[in-house]
Amino acid sequence: MLIDTHAHYNDEKLTSHTAEILKEAEKNGVGMVINVGYDIESSVLAVKQARLYKNMFAAVGIHPHDANTYNSDNVKILTELLKSNKVVAIGEAGLDYYYDKDTKNLQKEVFVSHIELANKFNLPLIVHSREANKDTFDVLSEHKLNKGGILHCYAGSAQMVKGYADLGFYFSFSGVITFKNFNNFEAIRAVPKDRLLIETDCPYMTPVPRRGEVNSSINLPLIFGKLAEILSLDKQELEYILEKNSKKIYRITEDEK
Repeated sequence: MLIDTHAHYNDEKLTSHTAEILKEAEKNGVGMVINVGYDIESSVLAVKQARLYKNMFAAVGIHPHDANTYNSDNVKILTELLKSNKVVAIGEAGLDYYYDKDTKNLQKEVFVSHIELANKFNLPLIVHSREANKDTFDVLSEHKLNKGGILHCYAGSAQMVKGYADLGFYFSFSGVITFKNFNNFEAIRAVPKDRLLIETDCPYMTPVPRRGEVNSSINLPLIFGKLAEILSLDKQELEYILEKNSKKIYRITEDEK
């Protein structure tokens, strides 16, 4: 099966028809979804949705854009959510300097707090990094994760791949790899095969040729096909690799489904 390792069914664009989307996605070979929180409200909803759907799991955390909302009360809520066996990761969390460079220090503090939470609960961390490649790597090098993590929508260089891999990270690629202006093929080819993942990041990052539409897991095969083309891999072989990698990093067994 294909596994969508990063989706946001907690987004209002998808919440009203999640069941229908998942049913259609399954027809397209997408058998599992990781539903990712980005603030407290969406994290609570991600867990609630994961409990409703057998093949959906959740991640809980606070996006760097909302770093200023992170406080002890939120940590308590996240800790409570982590008691659910449907929660398989912390995140998404990390650094994003694209819109706001004035909160760098605060973002780093919140990022480290998420790393500590991930280590406390022995879970991987889903990392968001935008316009912050060096700082992201530096924080993760200094504050190592017990169970590694996932570099969501990886946009770093090929040269950084080995360093991240040595820290126990997996590399997830989204619909961005189908865009006409995408040119970071060297980074994709540098990733060890046993660290590759794919995602939709829905409802965002809709792949070609469906740009302009709301994205969903139904479109994951388009990303999968492009990745197979870039790597010159047989699709059956790549599907096996991606399923194995996804279940390994999120520690999902058939019994947990």
